[in-house]
Amino acid sequence: MKVKAVRFVAPWLAAFASLLASPFAASADEFRTPSISAVRVEWRAVLDQLRAEINTQPSIAANFTFASQRRVPSYDPRSRPALVQLNAITSQLFPGIGRSPIPVLLPFDTASYLEARQSGTPESLSVSRYQADFRPADLFHAGAAGYDAMFALEPGAGNGMPERTFARPVEVHITGSLLLYDLNDRLGGRAEPVKSLSAQYPDIRRIIREGYVRYAFTRFGVPYVVSIHCLDSTPRLRRLACREAYAVAARFLKALRVAGGQPSRLRRDIASVSAERPAAVSPEFTYRPSGDIVANSGYHKQGGRTDLTAYSQIRFPLAKAPAFVHSQSFGRRATNIPGRTVFARRAASKSASAPTALATRGRISARAPARPTAKAGSPAIPSGKRSLPCAMAS
Repeated sequence: MKVKAVRFVAPWLAAFASLLASPFAASADEFRTPSISAVRVEWRAVLDQLRAEINTQPSIAANFTFASQRRVPSYDPRSRPALVQLNAITSQLFPGIGRSPIPVLLPFDTASYLEARQSGTPESLSVSRYQADFRPADLFHAGAAGYDAMFALEPGAGNGMPERTFARPVEVHITGSLLLYDLNDRLGGRAEPVKSLSAQYPDIRRIIREGYVRYAFTRFGVPYVVSIHCLDSTPRLRRLACREAYAVAARFLKALRVAGGQPSRLRRDIASVSAERPAAVSPEFTYRPSGDIVANSGYHKQGGRTDLTAYSQIRFPLAKAPAFVHSQSFGRRATNIPGRTVFARRAASKSASAPTALATRGRISARAPARPTAKAGSPAIPSGKRSLPCAMAS
Protein backbone atom coordinates (compact mmCIF):
# COMPACT_ATOMS: atom_id res chain seq x y z
CA MET A 1 0.00 0.00 0.00
CA LYS A 2 1.48 3.30 -1.04
CA VAL A 3 1.24 6.25 1.32
CA LYS A 4 -0.06 9.35 -0.42
CA ALA A 5 1.26 12.82 0.09
CA VAL A 6 -1.82 13.67 2.11
CA ARG A 7 -1.05 11.16 4.81
CA PHE A 8 1.07 11.56 7.87
CA VAL A 9 2.30 8.88 10.24
CA ALA A 10 0.07 9.01 13.31
CA PRO A 11 2.64 9.03 16.17
CA TRP A 12 4.28 12.23 14.84
CA LEU A 13 0.95 14.00 14.92
CA ALA A 14 0.60 12.89 18.54
CA ALA A 15 3.89 14.72 19.23
CA PHE A 16 2.27 18.05 18.29
CA ALA A 17 -1.20 17.13 19.58
CA SER A 18 -1.56 20.57 21.12
CA LEU A 19 -1.70 22.33 17.77
CA LEU A 20 -5.34 23.25 17.62
CA ALA A 21 -7.05 21.31 20.37
CA SER A 22 -7.65 24.42 22.44
CA PRO A 23 -10.81 26.40 21.74
CA PHE A 24 -10.58 29.10 19.07
CA ALA A 25 -13.09 31.51 17.69
CA ALA A 26 -14.88 29.09 15.41
CA SER A 27 -18.09 27.40 16.37
CA ALA A 28 -17.90 23.92 17.89
CA ASP A 29 -19.18 22.09 14.84
CA GLU A 30 -16.33 23.52 12.70
CA PHE A 31 -13.63 21.61 14.54
CA ARG A 32 -13.30 17.97 13.57
CA THR A 33 -11.00 15.11 14.42
CA PRO A 34 -8.92 13.67 11.56
CA SER A 35 -9.96 10.43 9.95
CA ILE A 36 -7.61 7.57 10.83
CA SER A 37 -6.81 4.60 8.62
CA ALA A 38 -5.29 1.32 9.76
CA VAL A 39 -2.85 -0.33 7.36
CA ARG A 40 -3.02 -3.98 6.34
CA VAL A 41 0.34 -5.64 6.89
CA GLU A 42 1.59 -8.10 4.28
CA TRP A 43 2.87 -10.68 6.74
CA ARG A 44 3.51 -13.32 4.09
CA ALA A 45 6.01 -10.98 2.44
CA VAL A 46 7.55 -10.35 5.86
CA LEU A 47 8.18 -14.06 6.34
CA ASP A 48 9.66 -14.35 2.85
CA GLN A 49 12.06 -11.51 3.61
CA LEU A 50 12.99 -12.98 6.98
CA ARG A 51 13.66 -16.38 5.39
CA ALA A 52 15.97 -14.77 2.84
CA GLU A 53 17.87 -12.93 5.58
CA ILE A 54 18.22 -16.04 7.75
CA ASN A 55 19.46 -18.11 4.80
CA THR A 56 22.54 -15.91 4.54
CA GLN A 57 23.80 -17.94 7.51
CA PRO A 58 22.71 -21.55 6.77
CA SER A 59 24.01 -22.80 10.12
CA ILE A 60 21.25 -20.99 12.03
CA ALA A 61 18.33 -21.89 9.75
CA ALA A 62 17.30 -24.71 12.09
CA ASN A 63 16.46 -22.14 14.76
CA PHE A 64 13.43 -20.92 12.82
CA THR A 65 10.19 -22.67 11.88
CA PHE A 66 8.45 -21.14 8.88
CA ALA A 67 5.68 -23.72 8.64
CA SER A 68 2.47 -22.22 10.05
CA GLN A 69 -0.66 -23.66 11.61
CA ARG A 70 -3.52 -22.77 9.30
CA ARG A 71 -6.30 -23.57 11.78
CA VAL A 72 -5.51 -20.68 14.10
CA PRO A 73 -6.39 -16.99 13.53
CA SER A 74 -3.86 -14.92 11.64
CA TYR A 75 -3.15 -12.83 14.75
CA ASP A 76 -2.39 -15.93 16.82
CA PRO A 77 1.38 -16.26 17.45
CA ARG A 78 1.16 -19.95 16.50
CA SER A 79 0.28 -18.93 12.95
CA ARG A 80 3.82 -17.61 12.42
CA PRO A 81 6.23 -19.37 14.78
CA ALA A 82 9.30 -17.90 13.02
CA LEU A 83 8.32 -14.45 14.27
CA VAL A 84 7.91 -15.72 17.83
CA GLN A 85 11.40 -17.23 17.62
CA LEU A 86 12.80 -14.02 16.16
CA ASN A 87 11.25 -11.88 18.90
CA ALA A 88 12.73 -14.18 21.55
CA ILE A 89 16.21 -13.55 20.15
CA THR A 90 16.05 -9.82 19.50
CA SER A 91 14.09 -8.92 22.65
CA GLN A 92 17.34 -9.36 24.57
CA LEU A 93 18.59 -6.21 22.85
CA PHE A 94 15.28 -4.52 22.07
CA PRO A 95 12.92 -5.21 24.99
CA GLY A 96 9.26 -5.45 24.11
CA ILE A 97 9.86 -5.81 20.38
CA GLY A 98 7.11 -8.44 20.16
CA ARG A 99 4.52 -5.82 21.15
CA SER A 100 4.81 -4.12 17.77
CA PRO A 101 1.83 -4.96 15.50
CA ILE A 102 3.94 -4.16 12.43
CA PRO A 103 7.27 -5.56 11.18
CA VAL A 104 10.11 -3.91 13.09
CA LEU A 105 12.83 -2.80 10.69
CA LEU A 106 16.16 -2.06 12.37
CA PRO A 107 19.79 -1.89 11.23
CA PHE A 108 20.41 -5.19 12.98
CA ASP A 109 21.76 -8.35 11.33
CA THR A 110 20.03 -11.09 13.31
CA ALA A 111 21.55 -13.88 11.22
CA SER A 112 25.14 -12.76 11.82
CA TYR A 113 24.43 -12.07 15.49
CA LEU A 114 22.98 -15.51 16.09
CA GLU A 115 25.68 -17.26 14.09
CA ALA A 116 28.37 -15.51 16.13
CA ARG A 117 26.74 -16.56 19.39
CA GLN A 118 26.48 -20.18 18.29
CA SER A 119 30.10 -20.22 17.17
CA GLY A 120 31.31 -19.02 20.57
CA THR A 121 32.06 -15.39 19.81
CA PRO A 122 32.48 -13.54 23.13
CA GLU A 123 29.38 -11.65 24.18
CA SER A 124 31.61 -8.81 25.33
CA LEU A 125 32.06 -7.68 21.73
CA SER A 126 30.07 -4.58 20.87
CA VAL A 127 26.73 -5.10 19.22
CA SER A 128 27.72 -2.33 16.81
CA ARG A 129 29.44 -4.90 14.61
CA TYR A 130 25.97 -6.31 13.81
CA GLN A 131 24.41 -2.86 13.35
CA ALA A 132 26.41 -1.44 10.44
CA ASP A 133 28.66 0.25 13.05
CA PHE A 134 25.79 2.17 14.62
CA ARG A 135 26.17 2.12 18.37
CA PRO A 136 23.63 0.30 20.59
CA ALA A 137 20.14 1.76 20.38
CA ASP A 138 19.68 4.93 22.38
CA LEU A 139 15.94 4.39 22.33
CA PHE A 140 13.57 1.60 21.45
CA HIS A 141 9.89 1.48 22.23
CA ALA A 142 7.16 -0.67 20.73
CA GLY A 143 3.46 -0.38 21.41
CA ALA A 144 0.01 -0.99 20.04
CA ALA A 145 0.43 1.46 17.14
CA GLY A 146 3.98 0.71 16.03
CA TYR A 147 7.49 1.43 17.23
CA ASP A 148 10.22 4.06 17.53
CA ALA A 149 13.97 3.57 17.66
CA MET A 150 17.02 5.79 17.67
CA PHE A 151 20.60 4.92 16.81
CA ALA A 152 23.74 7.01 16.43
CA LEU A 153 26.88 6.84 14.30
CA GLU A 154 30.04 8.10 15.96
CA PRO A 155 32.46 10.39 14.07
CA GLY A 156 34.83 8.25 12.01
CA ALA A 157 32.73 5.09 12.39
CA GLY A 158 31.66 3.04 9.41
CA ASN A 159 33.89 1.71 6.67
CA GLY A 160 33.68 3.71 3.48
CA MET A 161 31.87 6.65 5.06
CA PRO A 162 32.92 10.07 3.75
CA GLU A 163 34.61 12.49 6.11
CA ARG A 164 32.35 15.04 7.71
CA THR A 165 32.80 18.35 9.48
CA PHE A 166 30.21 17.71 12.20
CA ALA A 167 32.17 16.45 15.20
CA ARG A 168 29.38 14.80 17.18
CA PRO A 169 27.49 11.50 16.76
CA VAL A 170 24.73 11.65 14.16
CA GLU A 171 21.43 10.43 15.60
CA VAL A 172 19.07 8.56 13.30
CA HIS A 173 15.44 8.01 14.21
CA ILE A 174 13.15 5.44 12.63
CA THR A 175 9.45 4.97 13.19
CA GLY A 176 6.81 2.69 11.78
CA SER A 177 3.08 3.06 12.32
CA LEU A 178 -0.01 0.95 11.98
CA LEU A 179 -2.19 4.07 11.85
CA LEU A 180 -2.35 6.98 9.45
CA TYR A 181 -3.94 10.38 9.71
CA ASP A 182 -5.59 11.59 6.51
CA LEU A 183 -4.63 15.24 6.16
CA ASN A 184 -4.49 17.91 3.50
CA ASP A 185 -0.83 18.88 3.67
CA ARG A 186 0.03 21.60 1.20
CA LEU A 187 3.78 20.99 1.57
CA GLY A 188 3.67 17.19 1.44
CA GLY A 189 4.16 16.98 -2.33
CA ARG A 190 7.59 18.59 -2.24
CA ALA A 191 9.40 15.37 -1.37
CA GLU A 192 11.84 14.10 -4.00
CA PRO A 193 12.69 10.52 -5.02
CA VAL A 194 16.03 9.01 -3.97
CA LYS A 195 17.43 7.15 -6.97
CA SER A 196 20.31 5.56 -5.06
CA LEU A 197 17.84 3.75 -2.77
CA SER A 198 14.98 3.11 -5.18
CA ALA A 199 16.03 -0.49 -5.88
CA GLN A 200 15.50 -1.38 -2.22
CA TYR A 201 12.65 1.05 -1.55
CA PRO A 202 10.82 1.87 -4.82
CA ASP A 203 8.59 4.59 -3.36
CA ILE A 204 11.13 6.27 -1.07
CA ARG A 205 10.98 10.05 -0.88
CA ARG A 206 13.23 12.59 0.80
CA ILE A 207 12.37 16.03 2.10
CA ILE A 208 14.09 18.65 4.26
CA ARG A 209 11.44 20.12 6.49
CA GLU A 210 11.09 21.42 10.03
CA GLY A 211 14.78 21.04 10.77
CA TYR A 212 14.99 17.39 9.66
CA VAL A 213 15.85 15.47 6.55
CA ARG A 214 13.29 12.68 6.32
CA TYR A 215 13.08 9.57 4.20
CA ALA A 216 9.57 8.11 3.93
CA PHE A 217 8.84 4.75 2.34
CA THR A 218 6.49 1.80 2.56
CA ARG A 219 7.48 -1.79 3.16
CA PHE A 220 5.11 -4.72 3.56
CA GLY A 221 2.25 -2.24 3.26
CA VAL A 222 3.48 -0.25 6.28
CA PRO A 223 4.70 3.38 6.28
CA TYR A 224 8.14 4.02 7.75
CA VAL A 225 10.08 7.24 8.24
CA VAL A 226 13.80 7.68 8.88
CA SER A 227 14.81 11.14 10.04
CA ILE A 228 17.95 13.05 11.04
CA HIS A 229 18.01 16.45 12.68
CA CYS A 230 20.01 18.80 10.45
CA LEU A 231 20.02 22.20 8.78
CA ASP A 232 20.18 22.84 5.07
CA SER A 233 23.29 24.97 5.37
CA THR A 234 27.09 24.93 5.39
CA PRO A 235 28.69 22.08 7.42
CA ARG A 236 30.01 23.13 10.81
CA LEU A 237 31.63 21.43 13.78
CA ARG A 238 28.57 21.79 16.04
CA ARG A 239 25.81 21.85 13.48
CA LEU A 240 25.05 18.96 11.18
CA ALA A 241 24.42 19.99 7.60
CA CYS A 242 21.80 17.94 5.78
CA ARG A 243 24.25 17.21 2.97
CA GLU A 244 26.45 15.40 5.52
CA ALA A 245 23.41 13.54 6.87
CA TYR A 246 22.62 11.96 3.49
CA ALA A 247 25.42 9.39 3.67
CA VAL A 248 24.51 8.41 7.24
CA ALA A 249 20.86 7.97 6.29
CA ALA A 250 21.78 5.87 3.26
CA ARG A 251 23.96 3.58 5.40
CA PHE A 252 21.13 3.20 7.90
CA LEU A 253 18.48 2.46 5.28
CA LYS A 254 20.61 -0.10 3.46
CA ALA A 255 21.20 -1.96 6.74
CA LEU A 256 17.52 -2.32 7.70
CA ARG A 257 16.34 -5.89 8.29
CA VAL A 258 13.33 -7.57 9.85
CA ALA A 259 14.09 -7.63 13.57
CA GLY A 260 10.71 -8.52 15.08
CA GLY A 261 7.02 -7.72 15.35
CA GLN A 262 3.89 -9.79 15.72
CA PRO A 263 0.49 -9.70 13.93
CA SER A 264 -2.44 -8.28 15.88
CA ARG A 265 -6.19 -8.16 15.41
CA LEU A 266 -7.27 -6.02 12.48
CA ARG A 267 -7.98 -2.42 13.38
CA ARG A 268 -10.96 -0.52 12.08
CA ASP A 269 -10.67 2.81 10.33
CA ILE A 270 -11.94 5.75 12.34
CA ALA A 271 -14.04 8.38 10.60
CA SER A 272 -13.75 12.09 11.25
CA VAL A 273 -16.24 13.44 13.81
CA SER A 274 -16.99 16.77 15.43
CA ALA A 275 -14.48 17.51 18.16
CA GLU A 276 -15.71 17.88 21.72
CA ARG A 277 -15.36 21.42 23.02
CA PRO A 278 -16.40 23.24 26.18
CA ALA A 279 -20.01 24.43 26.17
CA ALA A 280 -19.06 27.84 27.55
CA VAL A 281 -16.02 30.04 26.94
CA SER A 282 -14.38 31.73 29.91
CA PRO A 283 -14.50 35.55 29.68
CA GLU A 284 -10.99 35.64 31.18
CA PHE A 285 -9.50 33.69 28.29
CA THR A 286 -8.87 35.77 25.16
CA TYR A 287 -7.64 34.35 21.90
CA ARG A 288 -7.34 34.84 18.18
CA PRO A 289 -9.08 32.53 15.68
CA SER A 290 -7.22 29.66 14.07
CA GLY A 291 -4.83 30.99 11.46
CA ASP A 292 -5.23 34.61 12.58
CA ILE A 293 -1.70 35.44 13.68
CA VAL A 294 -0.38 38.87 14.60
CA ALA A 295 0.21 41.01 11.52
CA ASN A 296 3.70 40.71 10.01
CA SER A 297 4.74 38.06 12.56
CA GLY A 298 4.72 35.19 10.08
CA TYR A 299 7.69 33.94 8.09
CA HIS A 300 8.48 36.62 5.50
CA LYS A 301 5.45 38.50 6.87
CA GLN A 302 3.05 35.91 5.53
CA GLY A 303 -0.32 35.37 7.14
CA GLY A 304 -1.53 32.30 8.97
CA ARG A 305 -3.36 29.29 7.61
CA THR A 306 -6.63 28.13 9.11
CA ASP A 307 -6.63 24.52 10.24
CA LEU A 308 -9.78 23.31 11.98
CA THR A 309 -8.48 19.81 12.68
CA ALA A 310 -8.42 18.89 16.37
CA TYR A 311 -5.58 16.37 16.47
CA SER A 312 -6.12 15.38 20.09
CA GLN A 313 -8.25 16.20 23.09
CA ILE A 314 -5.84 17.71 25.59
CA ARG A 315 -6.22 18.79 29.18
CA PHE A 316 -4.19 21.12 31.37
CA PRO A 317 -3.92 19.59 34.86
CA LEU A 318 -2.94 22.35 37.26
CA ALA A 319 -1.45 21.44 40.60
CA LYS A 320 -1.22 25.04 41.74
CA ALA A 321 -2.56 28.23 40.17
CA PRO A 322 -2.05 30.81 38.82
CA ALA A 323 -0.32 29.44 35.77
CA PHE A 324 -0.71 29.47 32.03
CA VAL A 325 -0.13 27.12 29.14
CA HIS A 326 2.21 28.15 26.36
CA SER A 327 3.96 26.55 23.45
CA GLN A 328 5.79 29.73 22.51
CA SER A 329 6.02 33.15 24.07
CA PHE A 330 7.43 35.88 21.90
CA GLY A 331 7.75 39.63 21.88
CA ARG A 332 9.64 41.94 24.16
CA ARG A 333 10.27 40.69 27.67
CA ALA A 334 10.42 44.06 29.40
CA THR A 335 7.16 43.27 31.16
CA ASN A 336 5.81 40.78 33.66
CA ILE A 337 2.82 40.04 31.42
CA PRO A 338 3.06 36.40 30.27
CA GLY A 339 2.84 37.47 26.62
CA ARG A 340 1.18 35.69 23.75
CA THR A 341 0.77 31.97 23.38
CA VAL A 342 1.09 30.37 20.00
CA PHE A 343 0.05 26.82 19.13
CA ALA A 344 1.95 25.92 15.99
CA ARG A 345 4.29 23.31 14.69
CA ARG A 346 8.04 23.63 14.89
CA ALA A 347 9.42 24.73 11.56
CA ALA A 348 13.04 25.54 10.94
CA SER A 349 12.07 25.93 7.30
CA LYS A 350 9.31 28.04 5.82
CA SER A 351 6.35 28.39 8.16
CA ALA A 352 3.67 30.94 7.39
CA SER A 353 1.44 29.68 10.17
CA ALA A 354 3.75 30.59 13.02
CA PRO A 355 5.44 33.80 14.19
CA THR A 356 9.11 33.78 13.16
CA ALA A 357 10.70 31.10 11.04
CA LEU A 358 11.39 28.83 14.01
CA ALA A 359 8.05 28.08 15.62
CA THR A 360 7.13 25.33 18.03
CA ARG A 361 5.85 21.82 17.41
CA GLY A 362 3.23 21.17 20.03
CA ARG A 363 5.59 21.66 22.92
CA ILE A 364 3.36 22.50 25.86
CA SER A 365 4.64 23.51 29.24
CA ALA A 366 3.21 25.19 32.28
CA ARG A 367 4.63 28.27 33.89
CA ALA A 368 3.58 30.34 36.87
CA PRO A 369 4.43 34.01 37.52
CA ALA A 370 6.22 33.01 40.71
CA ARG A 371 8.12 29.82 41.35
CA PRO A 372 5.65 27.37 42.92
CA THR A 373 6.46 25.20 45.87
CA ALA A 374 6.75 21.51 45.02
CA LYS A 375 3.95 19.48 46.49
CA ALA A 376 4.04 15.74 46.89
CA GLY A 377 1.40 13.91 44.95
CA SER A 378 0.74 16.78 42.54
CA PRO A 379 -0.37 15.70 39.09
CA ALA A 380 2.31 15.84 36.45
CA ILE A 381 2.04 18.44 33.72
CA PRO A 382 3.03 17.01 30.35
CA SER A 383 5.82 18.90 28.64
CA GLY A 384 5.24 17.37 25.22
CA LYS A 385 8.99 16.95 24.83
CA ARG A 386 8.98 13.28 23.93
CA SER A 387 11.02 11.44 21.38
CA LEU A 388 8.19 10.67 19.02
CA PRO A 389 8.22 9.90 15.34
CA CYS A 390 9.00 12.75 13.00
CA ALA A 391 6.96 11.53 10.09
CA MET A 392 6.18 13.16 6.83
CA ALA A 393 4.10 12.56 3.77
CA SER A 394 5.58 10.39 1.09
